[in-house]
Amino acid sequence: HANVMRDIVLDYCKSKADRLELFHTTKMILDARATFYDRLLQYSSADGRSTTSEIYDKQSNGWKRDEPTCLSDFTGRPVVFEMCEEHVDGAVCLDLGCGEGYVARKLTAMGSKKIVGIDISPGMVEAANANRDRSKGEFFIVGDVSK
Repeated sequence: HANVMRDIVLDYCKSKADRLELFHTTKMILDARATFYDRLLQYSSADGRSTTSEIYDKQSNGWKRDEPTCLSDFTGRPVVFEMCEEHVDGAVCLDLGCGEGYVARKLTAMGSKKIVGIDISPGMVEAANANRDRSKGEFFIVGDVSK
């Protein structure tokens, strides 16, 4: 699965314009996904008002991981890390949807000198900032990257 995703990106994103188009298309998809889940939660939650942020806040205490645990840790992220290898050493990185900082920790281990992580969930950002393994070059803030 991960190799197929990598091949698609490499085959279809040869130019900067292609990569920007992929970025903007991905952003549109993620925005639509967040909107869908927010609306779904309106109809399925007990109070009818839970948001994506609140859902992640509720699970933020038990979410910290140092090793791959969820499906995307084994499928999508290895491809992303592989694509970052030649660019990350000494780089300043932006981690959108940083959660509790898993990707930031991996990029730091790969040589990034500074990482700014942004997440919609205050609980996840709090967990990222509370991590005692956090380097001095990792900064996490609450924000909505779709705005």
